[in-house]
Formats: sequence, C-alpha cells, structure tokens
Amino acid sequence: MDATLFAAIFPPPAARAVLEQVQADLRRQVAERVTWVVPERLHVTVFFFGDERLRGVEEIDGMVRWALDVVGAGAFDLTLDGLGVLRHRVGDGHRSIHLDGGGCKPLVDLAGRINRSTNRPPHLTLGRTRARVALPALAVPPVTFRAERIALVRSASEGTQRGYRVLREWQLPAGAAPWRGYGMPPS
Repeated sequence: MDATLFAAIFPPPAARAVLEQVQADLRRQVAERVTWVVPERLHVTVFFFGDERLRGVEEIDGMVRWALDVVGAGAFDLTLDGLGVLRHRVGDGHRSIHLDGGGCKPLVDLAGRINRSTNRPPHLTLGRTRARVALPALAVPPVTFRAERIALVRSASEGTQRGYRVLREWQLPAGAAPWRGYGMPPS
C-alpha cells in the first residue's frame, strides 16, 4: 500500500468556507485539468515526512514534541497569502496549486525545527494537476485563522485505507507564553 505521513493544521469551518470560495473562483478561471482538494481535506502542510515505511509514528511524535518545546509553541494566528504553483520533483511529478504559508513566522519556525533541510515551505494545497498551469490574476485576500492543534496524518492512495486518517494530534496551548520563535535551527 502506498501511504505517506505529514504534519498538518486543519482550518476551522469559517476559514474553510473562505478557502472553498477561493477554489470556486479558481475553478471558473483555470482551464487546465485540475483535481481539486475536497473541502474536508483542506489543510496546511507543516511538514511532509514521506513514505510511512521510512519513519515510525513514535519517531515522528518525538520530533514534533521536541520542535514544539524548542519554539515554545502555543496557539498562533496562521495567515495564508499568495497563490502559487509548486512542481513536485518526487512521486508522479504533479503540480500543486496552493496558498503560501511561508510568511507566517511561527509556522516557518516550527517546520524548520522539525527538519529544515528537507522541508518544503508550509502551504495549503487547493488542487493538483500534471499540466502546466497559468494562474489567473485573481485577487486572493489573506486567509487568517487560529492554529490550535497540529495533526499527524496518514494519506493512503489505494485500498480500503484510502484517504486521510489522523494518527496523532498535538494541542497548542492557548495560554502559552508568546511564541519565542528562535528562527531557524543551526545547520
């Protein structure tokens, strides 16, 4: 079975409704064949761990707990801003149409603490395609919501386990000290 693991933040219903509207606007304007992410699967990818056979859930749990402790992670406001296309060099070489989360310092610090050498910038994928995509000049306002938990998600592409399954969740405490954000870890 082909399954991957990633750390994600799922937007609350109000933010998801805004994201669904962005998707609808894009659908009307993007001519290429795109597979759109269904609303209940919309998430911000904090870190992509890859093939589940390479790392166990307990190892990932330790990595994420350490990263949360180091950056002093409490709940934070997460802003997605900027429509883009990212070509993935692994797997089937698809392109993702996404909103960028790279301007959100707490999110970037957390992703970098998990493993900055292999991580892609945090983003929320709206759709996937193998075709080259010409994005329309669409004015997408920043989407901001409160990030209160991070989930470890298993994504299976075939069989009876097909789809997303949350394996673990980490609560970001509301009353935590302000985000320390030490920046990127030493190389």
